Amino acid sequence: MMTAASESRQTIRGRVDAVFYASPKFSAGRLRTESGDSVSFAGALMVQEHDPVVLHGIWERHPKFGRQFKVTHFAFDQRLGPEGLAHYLANHPDIKGIGPVKARRIVEAFGDEFDRVIDEEPERIAAVAKLSAEAVEVLRREWLKKRALNTSLTWLASFELTHHQMMALIEKFGNSIVAVLKTDPYVLVREVPGFGFKRVDVVARKMGTPKEHPSRIRAGIVHCVAERLDQGDCWVDYEDLIALANELLVMDVADSRDRIEQELDALIESGAVRLRPILLTAGAALLGNWIITLDPIFSGLAWAIIFGVFASTAFTLLVIPVVYWLVYGRKAETTQGDFKS
Repeated sequence: MMTAASESRQTIRGRVDAVFYASPKFSAGRLRTESGDSVSFAGALMVQEHDPVVLHGIWERHPKFGRQFKVTHFAFDQRLGPEGLAHYLANHPDIKGIGPVKARRIVEAFGDEFDRVIDEEPERIAAVAKLSAEAVEVLRREWLKKRALNTSLTWLASFELTHHQMMALIEKFGNSIVAVLKTDPYVLVREVPGFGFKRVDVVARKMGTPKEHPSRIRAGIVHCVAERLDQGDCWVDYEDLIALANELLVMDVADSRDRIEQELDALIESGAVRLRPILLTAGAALLGNWIITLDPIFSGLAWAIIFGVFASTAFTLLVIPVVYWLVYGRKAETTQGDFKS
């Protein structure tokens, strides 16, 4: 069992010297700080050797590995000094064609202006380091990607999400995740496995999303239906569903049940709207082919088509949704534990 060496949260800045273990959910390694000290770290992050990082967390004492820094969240450090920037440019695995000599030349030429120049005038870096247009574009893309990733990670970390949770969101939505969450955070419930209603609701409430937001009500209704399915029920009474959703959502308004009923009716209607063209298309195909069955020459082909339309409609409306739920719905359940705070 690990014991906390210090409960106060601290920040450490440095470069990853070695990685002993790395996975999307956990990494452990050694950090070389700006002062030259060697620090063992472990926690919810995913880094590579030579990455300049800023680690946030607490000190703890591991029974086997001794004193180490437990990382709660991190960011890639782009406020590098001359030595750090030169090391980054020369050792980044995705940046080709820049060795120690060219890296030093870039640092000496641009120094603190590097961030602005690589963004606005990359051709100047290409000229100084004698790089191809392709090589400097890769450098620019990697640098800007880290900058945008830092912005997203910093914003998401304010909601106490783990690094694994944050990377799952960024992998799905890219750096537009900030805009997605500000527009409709409950879209995560249906788009990202492992992000159930309750997890997303915590984030949405911290963002200031009103309890009466229509998207929240709809997501809560769907969550209640899913819970009843998990309990083995194949249907839920209309009034019972409203009561379950009202208990879950806890809206501070007198007409909460009316609002839930309104959104439930809208969900039912949206389902009917999606179902109607499927049934109309299938019905038209069946009717047209039924007439062809009266022709003795083409009747065999017509019956084959009719059978195919019946089968495809059944697959579309019954088999595929059930298989999708069994595969992805159960997967979301099993991964839900990984996304708990």
